[in-house]
Amino acid sequence: MNLQRNGEMDIGAGILIDVTLLAVLGFRDNLVLDRFITRFRHFHRQAPAPTRARICEARNEIVNFFMNSGLDYLLMMDDDMLPDERVLPLLDSSADVAGAAVLRAGGENGLQHGHYGGFACPCVRLSRRACASLPKPIFLHPPNTCECRRLWNMATRTGMPPQIIGVIQHP
Repeated sequence: MNLQRNGEMDIGAGILIDVTLLAVLGFRDNLVLDRFITRFRHFHRQAPAPTRARICEARNEIVNFFMNSGLDYLLMMDDDMLPDERVLPLLDSSADVAGAAVLRAGGENGLQHGHYGGFACPCVRLSRRACASLPKPIFLHPPNTCECRRLWNMATRTGMPPQIIGVIQHP
């Protein structure tokens, strides 16, 4: 699948719009994210999650919603992410588990959070195969680590090593 048009990345081109569900966790007023969302034919907003445990619970609810959708890929973003053209390569990936590196807004060297070079759950893309194959619950915040590292380890053990593709800004 390719999102190239006239040599430039174009989120409005390509069949990914038909096979990707973009799910956003929360309802924060974020005009950048709102403009990004409108480019997808299929999108879903999940209620805000006030605690880390509730964030994982909400992410698992999104996975269940996705598995009932009949679509092939799930792209999940937290409502405080600021997507731009640098996140588009994530959409064109064939990886079963992939995430964009999360950067502080305004700086290329400001890796904010994530593990293994920036992989983080606030912007993660999962295939239907990954959602069906990974142990449940997919998202869980265990003691002494985080859900990002847990997902990375689970996916690697299941034979679907995560890839870090593109970047996304966090304010």
